[in-house]
Amino acid sequence: DYRSRLVERVDALGQKTTFTYEDKGQTVNLFSPSGLKQTVKKNVFDETVEKIDANGAVWKYEYNEDGHPIKTVDPLQAETTYDYNIAGWQTQVTDPLGAVTSYEYNNAREIIKQTEDNNGIKRVTQLSHDSRGREIEHCDGNGIWITTKYDRRGLEIEKIVDPDGLHLTTSSQYNGFHSLISQVKSDLNNTAKEYFTYEYDNLNRRIATHLDPDGLNLIKRKEYDAIGNVIANIDENGNKVSLIYDANNRERYCVDAMGGVIGKNYDAIGQLTENREYKTGVDLTKVDTTNLSAFEASLTVSTADNILNYAYDVDGRRIASLNSNGLFISMAYDNVGRETLERRYATPVSMDTFPTPPPASDQDRQHAWMYDLKGQLRFDIVGESILTEEVRDKKGNLLTRYKYENPATSFTELPNTASLKSDGDRVASFVYDALDRKIFEIDGEGFVTEYAYDAGEKPIQTWEYQQPIVVPEEISEQSIRALLPADKSAVPSICNRYDNAYRKISTTDELNCEEKFTLDALGHLVEYFDKEGASWQYVHDAAGRKISESTPSVPVTTVSENGSVLTFKQETHRVTKKTDYDAVGNTVQVTESYGTADQRTLKFGYNACNQLITTTQENVPVSDLTQAPVQGKRPEKLVTLVTSTNYNTRQKPIVLCDEAGGLKYKTYDNFGLLRYEVDQEGYVTQYDYNTFNDPILITRYDTPLKLNLSDYAVTGLSLYDIVSELTPSSQDRMLSYTYDLSGRKCYIQQKEIFTYYSKEDGNATYGMAKPTQHYIYNAFNQKIVDRTLINPFEDEWAVKQTWYNRKGDTVAETDATQYFTTYTRDRRGNAVEKVEYATALDSVLTPETKLADIKPIVANNDRHYNYDYDSCGGLIHEVQKGVILESTDFNGKADVIQDIHTYYELDQKGRIIKKTMPDGNKKLAQYDQRGLMILQTDVPRHTEVNGKETIVTPVTTIGYNAFGQLSCQTKHANAYENNAYLKSNSADQTTLTYYDVRGLMVAVQNPEGAVHEQSFTETKLLSRSWDWVTGWQGNGQTVVRLKQTTSDYSPRGLEIERREEIVGGGAAPFITAWKWNAFGEQSGKGPGDGTYPVYWFYDNAGNVWNSNENYNVPEITLYDASAAQRATLRSANNSLAGIKYDSLSDLVSWDYSKLQRTEAVRDKKGNVIHQLLPAYQTLDDDTPEPYYTSVTSGSLYSDFGSYSLSWPAPDEKGLECQLTLWPNGSPEYSKTVPVKMTAMISPRIYRHTYATSLH
Repeated sequence: DYRSRLVERVDALGQKTTFTYEDKGQTVNLFSPSGLKQTVKKNVFDETVEKIDANGAVWKYEYNEDGHPIKTVDPLQAETTYDYNIAGWQTQVTDPLGAVTSYEYNNAREIIKQTEDNNGIKRVTQLSHDSRGREIEHCDGNGIWITTKYDRRGLEIEKIVDPDGLHLTTSSQYNGFHSLISQVKSDLNNTAKEYFTYEYDNLNRRIATHLDPDGLNLIKRKEYDAIGNVIANIDENGNKVSLIYDANNRERYCVDAMGGVIGKNYDAIGQLTENREYKTGVDLTKVDTTNLSAFEASLTVSTADNILNYAYDVDGRRIASLNSNGLFISMAYDNVGRETLERRYATPVSMDTFPTPPPASDQDRQHAWMYDLKGQLRFDIVGESILTEEVRDKKGNLLTRYKYENPATSFTELPNTASLKSDGDRVASFVYDALDRKIFEIDGEGFVTEYAYDAGEKPIQTWEYQQPIVVPEEISEQSIRALLPADKSAVPSICNRYDNAYRKISTTDELNCEEKFTLDALGHLVEYFDKEGASWQYVHDAAGRKISESTPSVPVTTVSENGSVLTFKQETHRVTKKTDYDAVGNTVQVTESYGTADQRTLKFGYNACNQLITTTQENVPVSDLTQAPVQGKRPEKLVTLVTSTNYNTRQKPIVLCDEAGGLKYKTYDNFGLLRYEVDQEGYVTQYDYNTFNDPILITRYDTPLKLNLSDYAVTGLSLYDIVSELTPSSQDRMLSYTYDLSGRKCYIQQKEIFTYYSKEDGNATYGMAKPTQHYIYNAFNQKIVDRTLINPFEDEWAVKQTWYNRKGDTVAETDATQYFTTYTRDRRGNAVEKVEYATALDSVLTPETKLADIKPIVANNDRHYNYDYDSCGGLIHEVQKGVILESTDFNGKADVIQDIHTYYELDQKGRIIKKTMPDGNKKLAQYDQRGLMILQTDVPRHTEVNGKETIVTPVTTIGYNAFGQLSCQTKHANAYENNAYLKSNSADQTTLTYYDVRGLMVAVQNPEGAVHEQSFTETKLLSRSWDWVTGWQGNGQTVVRLKQTTSDYSPRGLEIERREEIVGGGAAPFITAWKWNAFGEQSGKGPGDGTYPVYWFYDNAGNVWNSNENYNVPEITLYDASAAQRATLRSANNSLAGIKYDSLSDLVSWDYSKLQRTEAVRDKKGNVIHQLLPAYQTLDDDTPEPYYTSVTSGSLYSDFGSYSLSWPAPDEKGLECQLTLWPNGSPEYSKTVPVKMTAMISPRIYRHTYATSLH
């Protein structure tokens, strides 16, 4: 305007911001492009006295006559006041809660003392300055000093923390442009050092950072263009990420070290409008970061690119986004730019319609935020209208957090919390001291945690009160303390100690067990003393990476092969794991039990994007089936095992190769979601998603791809490769998922199966239905109802319900038959009481049923349990109340009712070292410092020693190798008493176990010295097991023979053939072969000749519905919708092997003469409560019943001779049957003979002899 005041600003998009002036220019109004108004008011001295934001929130400011601010008032009327001395130096600040901070100065107006003194809490900070006013000494409230030195330019060259103690020093050097060129962090004794140096170009731009330049010399580099934009970041391995900019110096493209490209587009004012992840990468040798047009010409734009678009309103706020999967997200804001509502639309849209949103639906997912005038979050509403409220004090400290059980009624209107509150709300309350440190925390059940601090912010003691309080209406320190015991000596607490750099060096638990931490100058843990005082040691390199970790000295049992026997030795030493890294910090080698003969090493390789691509283990023994076992020599070969992973340009794994060369593939959609997985045999799993990227359908195809998978080992399979070869089938299996508005799974359905529901009256309902699981959740994302469909024809479900307390612990539950269990829990959530009611609830429960409304039926046979815990939460006692013990007294003694107690004694780490059982007998256990059990006793026993009855305790000792694997177990002949077991006894029973370098168990030697050995494939599958067995020959001599079992596997790792034999015994190997379906289920079994006479057929839920595995008799099994077996069908006169699945409805209608039907009636938990056996019909003696069957002769004979026939008949003696012999095709020669079934040979087998001649 004419006074040179800004009145209008128009950006490149034509969006106009205007300014107006009132009261002679003392009031300035700013109107955003959308018309939102902000106001600043000033007094005649140009001091701001009032600010009003676009929401109408007002901040006010007052000044004294010298122009110093003396009061600020925020929109919530919280006041902060300021006091000054006559020189105008600020001497005191009083915060909105009355807490006062005062200041003292030296003559140079430099603060030398700051005191916070409120309600008995005093914290003093002292400072001193040099002649130029720079702070050179600082002493905090704990008396810990920090000193600082500067060079003549005022640059900090040395800072020492705790100069008279830890002396942690940071030394810095600078170049002539004031840029840091080196920095060293260490201590007085140089226990550890972090050393950086920095390089700059001629324009003083940092181009390199060296870590440990005199040792590791790890270098990160940067490259710049002429304007100063970073065009390349080069990591310590030399891998480069390139950046390309447009003429406005905006980053347009980022090219990773493998050629993957992310592009960005902007609008005229620099707002990001598109983020594109290119499917096709670029040739890194042709990337020119200085030529944007040339680079864009080299790009391959594809419909498969992953695109994310953004839109903005006129005020520059992002209001919409749309991804490649069609997910449209809209955002709404309040007048000051805080996001208040996000809506994720369930209806997908195309890029062409952006930024127009799709129609709203009740399946859209919303998230709302509501703020107070000060901008602090007050309400959070998400998903299923789940509401959280936060209440704060005038300083912004969180006082109360309400998580409401009832849902909010709107995402846009302020919740009426008074109408929403319920007893099920979860409320957490907090109390602070005058220094804004949290001193009390009260959870939803009223359990209180109290915190005490040093003079700073570090908690030094935490008390956990075991009894809950009734939270008062007015919560304050005084009101809470009034409800707590005055004497805290009996309250469990945790204590922490810190060094003078505020690093934790000790913690003591509720049982006064201490853990200690020794740190180097850089804060790295170098030694840890556990609760038993055992020392764990750690070593770090100059880059701060852990390169060695050692256990305490522990007993180590090493088992070795010595010819054909196993031997062992026991030592005590530390076990060390050594880790090596590349320059970036990727782990390249891990060696366990480092420095021993048994050390195991794994190596790792990475690509240029630092993704793991190979895992290598050298000199690994694997099974060699071309060799025969020889005593003392294992039939194995040494190989190098490698697994590898290939990635696409978006850094997603696409090809995974196992140790045996088996290939698995992953293929992704445009958005990077996993779309297909292909296993080693070409079987495909497909994933479909909803708009929110939740998987809604998983399909496993029954038919494999007809592709040579090895052709795609480098490039991977494309979507086209898979889709063009997919062969859908009725045998494909599917899992579908439905979600609620909070993204929680609420329905899981499988493909339709034949469902059979049997009833006690012998009737049944059946048909095709989908097995279904249904979940219902509370407002706290906990499952409260678990429903499993049983009978879809009458909508009958097995329902389990759970109730929780206000901390989220389970306090009651019902099973599917409405048996009711309740729990009482302590502050940790441990059950202190459990009641299992013997009588099922007789009321109808709904998801809305409150626990208080349930009236369990009390009975004498209810089961009551009580539990006691130590102060750390370890179980030390459990009791079952009022147990009826049946008497074994034959004199009529009554049953005894008593409590059954079990006691536990725990060590410092919470492990059970003594268990006292209800009969008073005890079991003991000991552990090494790794936590492995090395000794256990059994219950004491009565025995006779030298004619005197004695109680002895059997004991077993256990030894482990350096890797924590059980290697030696000895059951001692001598008792535990008086350490007698420590003396060797020839009757001790020792079992040894030997492992290979992969940790696989390859040999076990039993107490008699017999060794069972085994070897494995490259993929850790059991390939061969063998034993050397001794037997007698006919000439009275013994002979040692090899008994072995070998196995072959499919590429998926499924056993396809097993050969069992005794080599040299004269008998042929016994061979069993299997075939498997797409789902890893065995579908056939045979003798290894290519036939599989034993079969299994599965329904779409994986249930076996037809099989002849039981004595080669076909059997049909029917299930209800929950996969519980309901009926088995067999037939003596009709083969069921060829029954089709879609004809089961006809099959179940067959009558008893054709079908033997056994049915099970189950309760909703799946227990069989009624069984219906195969039906039969009783007949009058004079009434014959036709029972048709047939027997076919395989040849034409003039006379049958002696011929054995069999047919089904009622299981009853004395019946007279008619047998008709009917030559095939010659009915005129049929002959009917009577058969009197009288002579029983065995159950259901009768003999009748007759003679006839047919011509």
